[in-house]
Amino acid sequence: MQLLKKENKDLRVRLENRQSKAELSLYAIEDEVKALRAQLRAKEKTIAMLQSGYAPLTAENEALRQQNAGLRDENDALKDALEKSEDRAAKLAAMLKKDSSNSSKPPSTDPLFNKAKASSKKEESGRKVGGQPGHEGHRLQPSLHPDRIVEKTPPNVCPCCGGDVVICDGYESRQVMDIEVIVTVTEERSHQGQCVHCNKMVKGEFSEGFHSHISYGPNVKAAVAMLNTDANVPVHKTAIFISSLTEGRISMSDGTVVNIAAELAERFSSTVQDIVLALASCGVLNVDETGVRVNGNLTWMQVISNESFSLYGRSLKRGALNDAMNALIMLFTGVLVHDHLKSYYGYTHLSHAECNVHILRYLKAITEIMKRPWAKDMADLLTKANKQKNDLLEAGVACMQKEELDSIREKYNNILDQGQKEFDAAIAGKKNTTYYDEERRLLTRLREYLDEHLRFVNDFSVPFSNNGAEHGARHVKGKQKTSGGFRSNGGIDNYAVIASVIATLRKQRKHIFSAIRGAFMGTCPRFSVQATNDSG
Repeated sequence: MQLLKKENKDLRVRLENRQSKAELSLYAIEDEVKALRAQLRAKEKTIAMLQSGYAPLTAENEALRQQNAGLRDENDALKDALEKSEDRAAKLAAMLKKDSSNSSKPPSTDPLFNKAKASSKKEESGRKVGGQPGHEGHRLQPSLHPDRIVEKTPPNVCPCCGGDVVICDGYESRQVMDIEVIVTVTEERSHQGQCVHCNKMVKGEFSEGFHSHISYGPNVKAAVAMLNTDANVPVHKTAIFISSLTEGRISMSDGTVVNIAAELAERFSSTVQDIVLALASCGVLNVDETGVRVNGNLTWMQVISNESFSLYGRSLKRGALNDAMNALIMLFTGVLVHDHLKSYYGYTHLSHAECNVHILRYLKAITEIMKRPWAKDMADLLTKANKQKNDLLEAGVACMQKEELDSIREKYNNILDQGQKEFDAAIAGKKNTTYYDEERRLLTRLREYLDEHLRFVNDFSVPFSNNGAEHGARHVKGKQKTSGGFRSNGGIDNYAVIASVIATLRKQRKHIFSAIRGAFMGTCPRFSVQATNDSG
């Protein structure tokens, strides 16, 4: 019992000690908790203070983010605008570098002091410029039947010794060719008589041309018509020239010049029908158009021609032929050569050929401005193919071998493939590519119309270019340049009729003045269809 009591007492002491330690630990913990709570309160104040300062920073940060996003959008817009400006600047710079030699612009648009230099694809022969030995010269030839002969005899006395001079056989002749303008007035007098049986009065009949009290003869009318229509002299200046040429004996008004042209056009109506029939029956036609002004309004003069005939006609729209020309094309079943005016492809009953001279100009622009190797390769291919064709024609060969045609076609397609690669590399990563639109369109056109561009080697009767019709269009441009345009639709229609006949006469090497004079005398020139078939 005593041991148990002692053990119990020890246990109580130990319990009290532990309780005391627990109380001390509790007090210490409570103090630590109080200190931590104090620290927490201090930190809460710091947090509150930081939070109070963080809110505006958050708002400011959000504003800066929005501003940054706006700046990025603005930067992207500026980059896009800069790229567009650079693209437009490059396009305008390319336009400034274009002239009549590397685009479809007419020579009249070239700068006055910076005319395009004529370039030739012909190979240099190494010979000097000018006529070559053996070349047949073209000079004024003496007349075998002079109209007037003046004998120039030597003096009767020798200027050296004073002896008599005897004329010998033989002489040296020289000639002077000149023209002499003589105004001839022919008067017909119609007398009247009376029948002795019925007393009827009978008058003499005037000849053709004497239809009024005074009128102009066929020579004057032919000269006026040639000056105004063929030489493109304005109406007023034509009247002045005739008056000056005849020293005022023939004085005509501007209206008379217009009436003479209208009369000639009416007389040439049957001749124009011959031209239409001849063109409709040939194998190849060239067609072109040019804009002219009629009383200040734009209209179009269409030209259809071949080696022997030319036909002019007025149209209100560039791509729409007038009724007569449209009827001609509907009758035509050969090859129509043009410069890629899409409306002509509406005539599906015939074959088409493209003017490759236009293509050479476009390729030259891409070669010189954009520095594309494929364009030069294509120009060289077309030029060499045309030379090869001409060499064969000179040798009397009428066509190329199939292997040669396949080789040209293969090279053509290979060059287009290379051009597509160069084009894709040039526009890679660019959003604005209007500067490259011309190259893209040309690649597409050359690939889509391959047969039309190479028809000149597949068919030797098809020309390399459309120059036959373009030459006719240049004549119209000369008329507009000197006269400024036309006053009425009737005036331009009369010009088209007369120009058609004159151009055809010139192609067939016929005397133009005589033909026009004959028309005023009642004998119009006529053309046969056989002429165009022989020339084709």
